[in-house]
Amino acid sequence: KRHTYKRRKSCNRMDKENIAQDQSLRQPLLIHFSEEESSDVKSVPSETSDGNDIKMDEEDIEQDQVPDEPLLPRPSEEEVSDETSLPSEAGNGNDEANTITNGMDSITEVMTHVMHIINHPSAKKMLTALTIFVGSFFATEGARDEWKRNNSSSKPPSPTSTRLERVTFCASHISASVGVGDEPFNGGDSPQVKAIDWFVAGPGRPIPINVNTCPNDEIFTNLYSLQILKFSANIINIWGEDDGGGVEISSMSQICHWNRIACDEHDNHITRLHLSDLDGMKGTIPAEIALLSQLVHLEMYDNPGLVGNLPPAFSKLTNLEYLYVHHTSIGGTIPSSLGALVNLEELFMEDTKLKGSIPDEICSLRKNGTLKLLHADCKGEKPVMMCTFPSCCTNCYGHNSFTGEE
Repeated sequence: KRHTYKRRKSCNRMDKENIAQDQSLRQPLLIHFSEEESSDVKSVPSETSDGNDIKMDEEDIEQDQVPDEPLLPRPSEEEVSDETSLPSEAGNGNDEANTITNGMDSITEVMTHVMHIINHPSAKKMLTALTIFVGSFFATEGARDEWKRNNSSSKPPSPTSTRLERVTFCASHISASVGVGDEPFNGGDSPQVKAIDWFVAGPGRPIPINVNTCPNDEIFTNLYSLQILKFSANIINIWGEDDGGGVEISSMSQICHWNRIACDEHDNHITRLHLSDLDGMKGTIPAEIALLSQLVHLEMYDNPGLVGNLPPAFSKLTNLEYLYVHHTSIGGTIPSSLGALVNLEELFMEDTKLKGSIPDEICSLRKNGTLKLLHADCKGEKPVMMCTFPSCCTNCYGHNSFTGEE
């Protein structure tokens, strides 16, 4: 009996130790946080938690899922009551009408809240920035350039401005009249920048510049157009060149004596540019050529180095009667805007890189009787240009030096 009692007592002692050790293992792991960190830690229910603890934890989770209040204050009841209320259809027994009414009431409340937010100072700044962004995003390239011209360059330079500022102001406004944007004036080595330099530090520096009259100044406009054409097509040593002393020009009659230029005998308007077969011509026809609004003859044929497209600004040369661009490397399609040349009598475009169909607007000039001669590469089984003969094209050529077709 004595031995049995001792064994039972020893077993009871071991059982108590095991229970105590097991309970210590069940204790949650304690991690020491700072006061700020401990406030953000969510309590986790232990394995010994009863049903009430679990229920309280579920309620805490539901509260955590409730969205936070908006940063901006909600409108007061007085502000809501000031808004125009929609007529209510409730009480007429129609469930559908009641649903619509409740929906409209909700929309009214939302719009009231939105208007209150918009009136908040910080929201006004955001709305202003958003308006500027949307306006610039949806504007087309042409409209965006027009906006820049009207807002950034609409005011003439001050009387104390430099000659560079005055010339740039006049040049940009004149180029804008033929569809040229601001990009060529943003630096670089464009023909527009070179033409400005010609007036500022080159032979054209003695020519007076008046920002109030330059857009209508025939001398400045014609000189600016000729200089851009010179730099665009690499026409050298024929216009406005001197030994460094400056070009003395006080009237259009002096420009009319330049090489390859002819003018009207009475008004001294430039009426003819004879630029065919020029050594070294290599480049494009700029839009600013349309500034020579009194042109009647434009001859640029037999220049293989002349590339690019026919500028749509040609449509402004409404006095043009003869346009010769044959035997050049001009390509692309023929702009339909050439149909605006109502006085055009002869149009020669054979042996070029022009492709596609002759626009109906040009063929209409043939039907109206004004356009007498129209030459194009419209002959052969696979013509480079599509043109009805002889109702539209008067002469169709089959051999093209660029395609080798007969």
